[in-house]
Amino acid sequence: MKFCKNCGEGCIQTMVLCASCGSRDFTNKNSVQKKATKISQFKSSYSNQNMPNVYFKEKNIVYALAFVFCIIALFPMPYGFYILLRLVITAVAIFSMIELKKEGSQFWYYFIGVAILFNPIFPIYLSKSIWMPIDLIVAGSFAWMIIKEKI
Repeated sequence: MKFCKNCGEGCIQTMVLCASCGSRDFTNKNSVQKKATKISQFKSSYSNQNMPNVYFKEKNIVYALAFVFCIIALFPMPYGFYILLRLVITAVAIFSMIELKKEGSQFWYYFIGVAILFNPIFPIYLSKSIWMPIDLIVAGSFAWMIIKEKI
C-alpha cells in the first residue's frame, strides 16, 4: 500500500492518481506521519508559547497609552485633547473591566466608575483642581494593570 503525499489517503500500489485529491505524488506511510507530526508540533509550540506573550504585550501597550494620557492631562492642554482623553480612557476602562471580570477580580467595579466619569457621551464637568487628583488615581490604576500582568 502507498500513501498520497498531499492528503495522506491510502492507495493501492497500481494506482497512478490519488482517488481523493488527484495527485501523482505517493510515498510510504512513515514519511507522511513524520511530516504531520512535525507540523502539529510546530502549531502547538507556536500557539502555546508565542501568542499569549504577544497578547500580553498588546494589553500593556493599551494600558500604557491610557497612563500617558492621564499624566499629560495634568498639564494645560487644548480642549480637543480632553475630548480625546475621555474617549481613550473610557475605551481602556471598559477593556480593563472585561479583563478583570474574566479573571474573577472584584476590582472591575472600579473601572465602571472610571468609564462613567470619563464617558464622552454624557460628560461630567469638574474643575481642573478636581480633575488633577482623579487623573493621578486613574493613571495609577492603569500602571497597576501593567504591573499586575508581569507578576
